[in-house]
Amino acid sequence: MDEGAFSGKTLHERLKLVVKETNEDQFQFELTNFNKQVENAENTYVISCLGSVSIHETLNQLINRAVDCEISEVEPSEYTKDVFRGRAALSGNVLESVLCLLKCISPEDAAVTRTLRKINPHVVHLASGNVVKNLWTSTNSVLKATQVLQQLKMLYRVDAYSDLLQVSLTGTKHDLPSPADSLYGQYLAIVQHVLTRDSWRRNPVSVASFVWVLLHTKSPWLREYLGQVLPLPLNMVDDFTVENKIVGVKCLYHIMQNVSHEELRWYGRADVVYEALKHQLYTKNTTLMTVLHPALLLVLRIVERAATSASSRKMSRHDEIFKMIIYDSEMENNIHLRRSLTAHIPAFIDVMGISVVCHMTSVMGLVSNYLEIYDGPEETSRLNALLILKSLLLTVWPRIPVHANVLLKCLLKFLYDVGADTTVTPQTVKDEMTKSATECLLLLTKTAPDIVEPGLLSVCDTDTPVFVRDIASKVCETFRHTCVG
Repeated sequence: MDEGAFSGKTLHERLKLVVKETNEDQFQFELTNFNKQVENAENTYVISCLGSVSIHETLNQLINRAVDCEISEVEPSEYTKDVFRGRAALSGNVLESVLCLLKCISPEDAAVTRTLRKINPHVVHLASGNVVKNLWTSTNSVLKATQVLQQLKMLYRVDAYSDLLQVSLTGTKHDLPSPADSLYGQYLAIVQHVLTRDSWRRNPVSVASFVWVLLHTKSPWLREYLGQVLPLPLNMVDDFTVENKIVGVKCLYHIMQNVSHEELRWYGRADVVYEALKHQLYTKNTTLMTVLHPALLLVLRIVERAATSASSRKMSRHDEIFKMIIYDSEMENNIHLRRSLTAHIPAFIDVMGISVVCHMTSVMGLVSNYLEIYDGPEETSRLNALLILKSLLLTVWPRIPVHANVLLKCLLKFLYDVGADTTVTPQTVKDEMTKSATECLLLLTKTAPDIVEPGLLSVCDTDTPVFVRDIASKVCETFRHTCVG
């Protein structure tokens, strides 16, 4: 069927009538009919209509009707499916319209390509805000958003979304003569008006779109947009809603991974990011801690280098953060938070190097305390404590002999507890704890053999449980074999 599918009106005229419809139900009905008419029309006719001078304005009005979703009467923490009632159907219908038109487009047609370049930033805004399952999406809208983005990749002959976002909208080549001319640059120009410091919380769809697009923009391109993309993640991290904080931290981590450290230091940006992330240590949330600690490690690497000597040095920001994490870990009673807080301490020790010796007493106290407390069937905290001790033994080994007796007693007591454990802890977990503790004993023996080996041998000559004696004997044998080898 050709233009007759539009009952005497051109595609553009029919689209104008649809966009002008104010009644939402009637609009949806008219848009569904329009989509069917486009599907039934000849491709050549649709392409000829898409080449008209002002059709991009009408198409952008249609797309923006689905994108505009400012929520002012409800706080983000109170969002439910009911708040976004009808949004999924509207977005799915509009995305269907866009998909129908994109399938008819031929990149070789100059007039159609001009229209495509003018609507693409708006199309990406809508599709990226619906491509991930959320309160305002449905299975259909997610599917249509995915298909639209895939169709754009096919039209521009690129394999990755990161390449799609960098296509130039001023010509036919895929190179990037100017960041402002790229698809991502023009997309940012649109969303920046919506995602201001005062309005971003009221526009969750645009926020979701921004996050998706940001996470698909990588090195070396992201550096070109650093000043434009940094404010929103900082605002999100500073928000009182934990979910927003988590997303903000993920965005900042992505930015730090894909922009050079030197560029992040310009204008004090790295220091701003550091302060924003440091402040989140006061928010006690398990999921937040999981994403926060790797981000803190990365920003510390940017703002200052790890100290190489523990003598005659000032306390660094590494020490500041490390001290806060150790203190929080010591004081925390919530099991889940204890697990999250201690999970990345070994990485901090590895980064800080010998300078962690300044915190020896605190770290050893933390390890000793954690090894004494049952942590449930998974025993995550106790396993984390053993990993912390292992990192400590490998990093500050010159100072270990001073503390060897304390550490030996701590490990032997822990092994006794594991052997006497009658709880529901699986045998696989017990085996893992035993293996890790044995490795620590062996490292301790290598570091302070004159102290540890006699202590282990004395254990073998007592009425200590067989489980502990066997491990002590095994460690001594392995140590001797290693020395001989």
